Parts: sequence; structure tokens; C-alpha cells
Amino acid sequence: MGHLLTYAISAALPLLAMYIVYKWLLASENQYRYNRVVLLSIMLCAFILPAVNVLVQQFASNNATVQLMSPLPQPSIADDYAAQPTTWPRIALIVYLAGIAAVVIHMAIVWLRIARITASGTKIRDGRYIIVLTDDDKVAPFSWHRYIVMSLSDYKQAGVMITAHEKQHIDRQHWIDLLLAQFIVTVNWFNPAAWLVREELKAVHEYEADKRVLDSGINARDYQMLLISKATGMKFPTVANSLNHCKLKKRMTMMMTSQASMSRRLRTLAAIPAVALAVLAINHDAVAAALDHVNNSALFYSDDKESTPDIVIMGHDATDVQTESKHDDTYGISDIKVIGYEAVRKEPAPKPDDSHARDRKPMTSPRIFINGIEKDMEEIMKIDPSSIESIAVTRDDDDRIYVTLKDRANP
Repeated sequence: MGHLLTYAISAALPLLAMYIVYKWLLASENQYRYNRVVLLSIMLCAFILPAVNVLVQQFASNNATVQLMSPLPQPSIADDYAAQPTTWPRIALIVYLAGIAAVVIHMAIVWLRIARITASGTKIRDGRYIIVLTDDDKVAPFSWHRYIVMSLSDYKQAGVMITAHEKQHIDRQHWIDLLLAQFIVTVNWFNPAAWLVREELKAVHEYEADKRVLDSGINARDYQMLLISKATGMKFPTVANSLNHCKLKKRMTMMMTSQASMSRRLRTLAAIPAVALAVLAINHDAVAAALDHVNNSALFYSDDKESTPDIVIMGHDATDVQTESKHDDTYGISDIKVIGYEAVRKEPAPKPDDSHARDRKPMTSPRIFINGIEKDMEEIMKIDPSSIESIAVTRDDDDRIYVTLKDRANP
């Protein structure tokens, strides 16, 4: 489950960066069809970018040579077979999953409310549309899929205008946009930008429906008075287009504003550097390390003491070095050869046969041999990592590390 949280966090920063650019440069422009495409693209790109980032990093690591950083003060072979994980990633994962559950429950309640209204109301077929009339005057007109819902009093007073408005939502399949937006909110519920992008998308839907209603010949003043009279009422904020959604002043301003010129759409290019900065922030060492902790987190941890040990070679975690290993029946690993720099985890070594259990002894400080000559720890610390050809770990009567240098170079 840690992978899901890591992915959500990685998507949150690009989503926030692109939303800021949209709100700053495009939200006030009367170009609803273009803005709708931009908002949908923002949501899709935000969740595609982390996957692309991971693929690029994997490609780079597969083509990189072994580059060990400066050694730690005390090199060793780790003998802790069950290192305890950090606590905070697990807490973050629990909170994240609880947030998803809360959003899903809220959405389910809204679905049930819509289902109850559509099931109990009086249905009138109008071509491919189904008009549902309810006796509850507190319900503001809304549409979902092919259903147009309004109170009986609204139908009598302004049924033509309300129906014309809601048909625009259905014809342009705005409900599909809202499904995508709701998915983004569910996965990225902790990110304010996810909620704000959804609200901007619903506002664009209203601008588009308003414009097309007026283009159909309906009187603008009568239509605006209808919007004012329907400014209150029960809304469905997650999955339905509601007639009283969005600020009235903004909608009326958009009705009277001329369409923006094509050149102003070039402002969208400002999202490129914003996204680049977001990706750089994700790849920052501190952020990447925190995400790695989250990625490895889980709700439940195994107490199995036979899990694969972490191996540290020359002060470096060998699990960050791609290796080829051979197993024997005494220690589990008899040879390790460095072949590339890539974060991998070795498969657990096979459990030794019980007949060898009495011959085992506690792990002690290993003896180190460089090109067959025994050396102390100070000598191995002086080795240039790029000069290492192979590293072998054995355990017979005692623990040994054999380091072979390229061209049999002296350390």
C-alpha cells in the first residue's frame, strides 16, 4: 500500500503547480471549451508524470556504472536480519487510507441520495432524456448521465429553461469529466489542488451550458433571473452538475464577456516550467529519501527473523548495488559480484540444513583480503571503488571478505 501513497504524493506536486498556473492565467478567460481540455489534461498529466519519472530513473540507473559515494565512518556487514522500519511512514499510510475511506463513504452517501430521488420521483421521457420530478422543493435542479432532476414547482415555473440547461450538460457528457475529477479527489484527497481543480471543472461546465442556452434563443435576462432564484437549494458536490453551482456573479460576467483571443491560449506554456520545478522537487535527495521510506511502508510488518539481511560493503548499503550472488549451504552467500548501480533487493538466502545448525557460530568481525593479501580496515577504506572487480563473502572457519582489484592493482 505504500506504493499508492508514494504515487499520490508524487502526483500532488505537479497537480498543484499546474493548478496555480491555470488559476493565475486562464481561469478568468472566456474560453470554456479550451479551459475544459486544459483542466482534464492537468488531471491526467499529474498522474502520468510520476510514472514517466520512474521509467526515466530506471533507464538512467540501468545504464550507469558503479559509483559509490564517500565511505561511512564504520564499514561493516550488517547482521540484523529484521531491521525495524521507521514509524512515521506507517502512520502516514494509515491516515492516507483513512482519508480515502472517508471520501468513498461520502461519495456513496451522495450516490444513495441521488438514487433515492430518481427512484421516488415522477419520470417523464423526453427523447433520450429522463426528467425526474420530485416533491421536495429544497432540491436544486441537477443532471446526471441521462437524468434531469428538478422539483415539481421548478418544472411548472421554468421547466423549459432548466431542461435546456441540463440537456447541455448531458449532451457534452460532463458527467464523465466529474467521474475523473472524483477519482483524482479520492486518490489525492490531501491535496487542496485536487478539490480546487474539480470545482474549476464544474464551473467551466456551467459556463459552457449557460452560453449554449443563450445561443439557443432564450432571453438572457429571464435566464439570469432564474439563476438568481435558484441560488439556494441542496447541491450534489461530487458527481452531478447542479444549476446553482458556481458563483452567480462570475457566471453572469462570463455571459457578457467576449471570447478570449487565440493568442492568449499561449499562456498555457507557463505550465511547463512549473511542472519542471515540481519534478525537480520530487527528485530532490531529501524528498526522494522520504518517499522511499513511504514506498516501503506497510500496515503490517512481519516478525520473521529469517528475512534477507542488509549488506554493507565499504560503508555502503549493498542493496543499492545490483549484484549477482551464489548460495551455499553454510552461510547462504558465497560470492557477490558488483555489476551495476541499481536499487534492487536480493532474494532471501535458502535456509541451511538443520544438520549444520550445531556448526554455526555468532558472526564476528570478518577478515579482509585484497588480491589474496590480508589487510586491515584502514587499507580497504583507501580503495578507489572504480578499481574493484569483484567482492566475495565466505564463511568457513571464520568470516572473510575477498576483494579483487582490476588488473591486480595494489590498494
